[in-house]
Amino acid sequence: MWIIVGLLIATPSALAWSMNMQIAVSVRFPFMIAAGISILSLGIVILYLTTRTVTHKKLRRYLLQAGASAVGIVFFIILHNFLTPFFNEEPVTFILGIFVCPITFIIGTVQAFRLQVAPAT
Repeated sequence: MWIIVGLLIATPSALAWSMNMQIAVSVRFPFMIAAGISILSLGIVILYLTTRTVTHKKLRRYLLQAGASAVGIVFFIILHNFLTPFFNEEPVTFILGIFVCPITFIIGTVQAFRLQVAPAT
């Protein structure tokens, strides 16, 4: 999970840096694809391992929330890119992919960490 947090922090900052340094799009595009594939695959791993191993109900809920929102980030960004040509400005999937899913991922991660450190009775 902490790898995804690092990717969510590093990706926008690296893209902003590359735009500032005016690095070519041919360099930025593979980086964005690699970051998206990493977030998607790690989200799927979190979902799979949570469904197979975690038995504590609250911890399971927060880990599923974190995994689903990690997958949702990539899903909604790709969906936005596919829907934009058909609907001139389609902001719903953009807002879900850029704002809502990362916030729910952070909430799920923090709550899962909190339950791991100090389990609720």
